[in-house]
Amino acid sequence: MKILWLTKKYFDIDVDTATWIEVTKELQKKGHKIYLLGFYKKQMKNFDINNMTLIKVMFKNIRFLSFLYNMIRIIFYSYYRIIFNKIDVIILSSFQLVLLFIPIKSLSYMKIIRIKLILDVRTYPNETGSKREELLDIIFGFILKYSYLLVDGITAITAAMKEQICEKYGIPAINVGIWTSGVNHILFSSKNIHNLPNEYNYLKDKFVLFYHGALSEKRAIKNAIMAIKLLDMDVLQITVMLIFSFGKLKDDYKKLVEENHIDKYVIIKDAVPYEEMPMYIAIADVGIMPYCDVDYWNTSSPIKLLEYLSMKKPIILSDIRSHRDVIGNKSCGIYLKNNSPSSIAKTIKQLYKKKDDLKKDGEVGRNIIMRQFTWEKCANDLLAFLQECAIK
Repeated sequence: MKILWLTKKYFDIDVDTATWIEVTKELQKKGHKIYLLGFYKKQMKNFDINNMTLIKVMFKNIRFLSFLYNMIRIIFYSYYRIIFNKIDVIILSSFQLVLLFIPIKSLSYMKIIRIKLILDVRTYPNETGSKREELLDIIFGFILKYSYLLVDGITAITAAMKEQICEKYGIPAINVGIWTSGVNHILFSSKNIHNLPNEYNYLKDKFVLFYHGALSEKRAIKNAIMAIKLLDMDVLQITVMLIFSFGKLKDDYKKLVEENHIDKYVIIKDAVPYEEMPMYIAIADVGIMPYCDVDYWNTSSPIKLLEYLSMKKPIILSDIRSHRDVIGNKSCGIYLKNNSPSSIAKTIKQLYKKKDDLKKDGEVGRNIIMRQFTWEKCANDLLAFLQECAIK
C-alpha cells in the first residue's frame, strides 16, 4: 500500500512527534511505502525514514503568510505524489488540511481515481480555552459534521473519542477506526539504563516524583507542586519532584516554587530530546499525572503514561477514563480521590510508606505495555482500518 501521510508537526522542535516517526517505521517494516510530510523551523533533522519530506517554515513572524505558504507547499507536494507515485491512501493528521483535498474527493466520487482520504484525530483542538482554540474547535466541528462528504474514514485515538464523535456528529461507528498511542518498548526499557545523568546522582537516596511534558491548568501540575508544601517534614526532606517541561507557563511555575520556598524539593528543567528521556525517567520512583476530569483528557491517550509504565514506574494519576482504559485496577496505577493539593499530598505519603513495593508494581505496568501498547500493535490497528476502507 502507498500512503501519503500529511502532518503539520514541526519535527525539529515539537516534542510529540514520536507517533508519526515510530508508526511510519513500523509500516515500512511491513513493506508499505509511506510518504511522510512535516515541517521544521530551525534545523533539518534526519530520522532515518525513507521518503520523509520536511518543509522549512517561512515568514515565521507573520502568521497568515506563514500559514498560506505552508498550505501551498502541502498542495504542491501532495499533488506531485498523487500524480507520480500512485497513492492509495492519504492520511490527514490535521483537520485543517481536509478542505485542501476536496478536488481529490470529487474525483474519487466520479470514480476517476481510487484514492481514500482518512482524517486522523489524535486530540481535540481546545485544551486551554483560548480564543484561537475556540475558533479551531468550531472549524473542527464543521469538518466532522460534514465528514461523510469530505473523507472516506476517520481514525480516533481512543474508544472514548470514537464514541463521542460518533454520537455528537452522527458518524456511523463503522466509519471510525481506533489506533491509540504507543511506546518504543526497546528505547523505554529500564534494562538499557546503566547510569543516571551525573548531575542527578544525589537523588539516588531520594523519593523522586517525575513529570515531563507541557504545562497547562488542566494538567494540574500546579496542584502537584503545591502538594509538596503540604508534606510532613519527615517525608518532605527526602522527596523531590522533577519536572522537565517547556512552554509559557514554565517560568510562572518556577516563580511559584520560589515564592513558596520549595525550590529544594521541586526542580523544573527544560525538556530534553526524546531519545534521552528514558535516562531521566529512570531517576524516578513514580510518575505523576493529576490531569483534570474534562473531555480533552478523558478522550486522550497520553504517551507519557505509556512511557512511565514501559520504564516500570508506577504512576500517581487522576481517576479519569483515559487512565482507567489503560491501567484498569492494576497496582501500577495509584488513583487520586481528586486532584487537589491535599489529595495529592496524602497519596504521596501513602506511596512513600510502601516504596519498597514499587518495583513489583512497576513490573505490572511493563506487562501492560508489552501486551497492548507497542508501536507495532498501533501500526497493525491503523493498517487494518486502512485496508477496510480500501475495499469499500
